[in-house]
Amino acid sequence: MKEKFIAVDSGKYNTKVAYFDEESNISKTLAFRTKTGIGYFEDDGLEKDSYIVEIDGKVYKIGNGACTEAELETSKKSDIHKTCILSAIAMCCYKETEEVEVNVAIGIPISDYNEVPKRNAFREFIFDKESYSVKIKASATSTPKEIKFKIKNKYVFPESAGALFVDTNDTIDLNGSVGVLDLGNLNNNLVVYRAGEQDKEMSLTNELGGNILINGLARKLSTEFSRVDYKTTMDILNQPANERCLPIADEALQAKSNAIIHEYLLEHCNKIKRDLDTKGWSFDYMTFIGIGGTASVLSEELSELFGDRIFIPKQPEFANVVGFLRMCYAKAGKEDKLIPMPTKMQIEESEILPEAV
Repeated sequence: MKEKFIAVDSGKYNTKVAYFDEESNISKTLAFRTKTGIGYFEDDGLEKDSYIVEIDGKVYKIGNGACTEAELETSKKSDIHKTCILSAIAMCCYKETEEVEVNVAIGIPISDYNEVPKRNAFREFIFDKESYSVKIKASATSTPKEIKFKIKNKYVFPESAGALFVDTNDTIDLNGSVGVLDLGNLNNNLVVYRAGEQDKEMSLTNELGGNILINGLARKLSTEFSRVDYKTTMDILNQPANERCLPIADEALQAKSNAIIHEYLLEHCNKIKRDLDTKGWSFDYMTFIGIGGTASVLSEELSELFGDRIFIPKQPEFANVVGFLRMCYAKAGKEDKLIPMPTKMQIEESEILPEAV
């Protein structure tokens, strides 16, 4: 039976996945929207980055074209996260023709991880069986395929811990005090590690994530100009920092909106820093790692606030799951080898779902 190593970080916005194939010595990643809905294998109008899956006799649409997003609450013990995690594992086994033995790692907010009953309940909720059969339709024209996998080892790691296992170009002293700012769509996991060990007294989870940021900025821009909706604001924030402005022809108003956006983002970072201050973080004697999708949006403002003491990896939204994958591999008895960083931080779906178009 072929063995695979898979990590899944099912966030409120995206489900991120990393897997390692020992035979090829290659690790890769993929991501899809954390959304589910009723699915039909007869669907011949399946949207881009959307899939039809069947789990335990129930058929779902998952990804971009689905309608129901993850609940905006700290806990991840929900059917949406379970469906997306099991689907992600099946995607990583898509090319196999026989049952696969899987070592899998998943993550939960640091506050839930530190409560052992919650941690164990989450693991057993997600993986309530030993063996699974998941059927996937990868595109509007493809034929559904059945994927079978068996759970060999199942690990739960605290969100933020993955940052300690990502290559930081020797800019961070992991033996010192490291503040990990894991900025997600809802939750921010803000954790101090000392020589790799979590300082529980200094750690916290708040809800100043990307969703709060975008909604607040949309209201701010609507007050200063005319109405700006959530999706327009999100599109603006996906631009390079110096190009973040309202999509209008007036250059003066563009410049004004760019300044307002930067000021708002900087104040959001200061709110996060004030939460850290209440916990007594020693800012002048620490280094920092910024990860999570919102860290990418706030990279310029975080650098303005923390200077050269903060490291933000490329595509920080994948940092946790890549770290989880390395931790999973070590936990499975492979401590003598550090698996390579993914060759692509976002693979083409055809590489993992060859029938997709």
